[in-house]
Amino acid sequence: MEIKGRMSETFFKKGHLPHNTREDGAISIRYSKGRPYKWIRVSLGNWKLLHRIIWEKHKGKIPKGYNVRFKNGDSMNCDINNLEIVSNQRNMEDNTIHRYPKPIKKSIRTISKLNKAIKNAKK
Repeated sequence: MEIKGRMSETFFKKGHLPHNTREDGAISIRYSKGRPYKWIRVSLGNWKLLHRIIWEKHKGKIPKGYNVRFKNGDSMNCDINNLEIVSNQRNMEDNTIHRYPKPIKKSIRTISKLNKAIKNAKK
């Protein structure tokens, strides 16, 4: 590929990194479905969820089919005392609408429809 003009001066050269490249151990906050999570850089281009790294450091490898979750629901509190490990099935059971009595399920669905209507009306 032939590079013309000043473009060659501003190209990243092989092995060069941008000025804002983070170092190993840097913590970044990213959002998933509106909820913040802490990520830690373990190597160049390799970021992992901080709460999973802390769990593995204190308790060992996380078995396949299990999740580390926050006891108090605060995803920014990565203290080992706030972490617990649960199976995918248990996690789903704890977070499903079907664990509630029928009147509460109906209310949850009504609120959801109302929120959707409000959101659409704002557009």
